[in-house]
Amino acid sequence: MDGRKAAIFDFDGTLIAGDSIVRFIRYAVRRGHLSPLALVGQAFNAWRGVRGRITPEEGKSRALAFLSRMDAARQETFCREFCRDELMPHLYPQGLERLQAHANAGHAVLLVSASPDIYMRHLAQLLPVEAVLATPTDAHGRVTRNNRDGEKVQRVLAWAAQQPIDIDWQASCAYGDSAHDLPVMRLTGHPVMINPKPAMRRIGQGLPEENWGK
Repeated sequence: MDGRKAAIFDFDGTLIAGDSIVRFIRYAVRRGHLSPLALVGQAFNAWRGVRGRITPEEGKSRALAFLSRMDAARQETFCREFCRDELMPHLYPQGLERLQAHANAGHAVLLVSASPDIYMRHLAQLLPVEAVLATPTDAHGRVTRNNRDGEKVQRVLAWAAQQPIDIDWQASCAYGDSAHDLPVMRLTGHPVMINPKPAMRRIGQGLPEENWGK
């Protein structure tokens, strides 16, 4: 099939170490938007999520609830500065190089993440990507649909359907670190595991693997 190649990148664990929402909460404390004591509640919230006591949507909504105290302009500034000051300096150099290489080759570079869109969307102005497809969040930080597993596939296919040129999926690439990334990665003919977690290495056995880091 003739068409344009795509390059799909996960974010947390793939382009940056750890979970960006944890960095977001810590950044909020440093900027005075959350009390240091709030970290205890946030840690308990995260524990409940890991144990399955609350849904991922509920966990993220609770983590982002402090944003409801900001007006729209303040939110935008805070989230944009977080991406610039806290995320960009900690991206893996290898990941940045790969992003740029795909962009230079004319590929459609997509950032597809389960992290909240309320801050992730600002990376579209900082990275060589054509679209950021992240977990939708409203102005109060509420999350109703977590962007992972099959949801990522649907979001990418919906994006592709709107493009003027068909995507050649067999010639395309995808990068991720978690088993939750595998469904969207397997849309492409060249999925690559980056710093794979144990479950991903087990389920994705046989896929190429790379280790990125500082």
